[in-house]
Amino acid sequence: MKIGMCMFLWTTAVSKKHEPLLRDIKATGFDGVEIPIFAGTPDDYRK
Repeated sequence: MKIGMCMFLWTTAVSKKHEPLLRDIKATGFDGVEIPIFAGTPDDYRK
């Protein structure tokens, strides 16, 4: 089973400023994150 974290706990629009948080989530042992895509453009989510 894989376990993920939902970014809604922190934001509705993930940006570069959330990269440290994403690294922390990974280091904690989560397998992935659910990214809300209510704002921004496709280019914002390519990375």
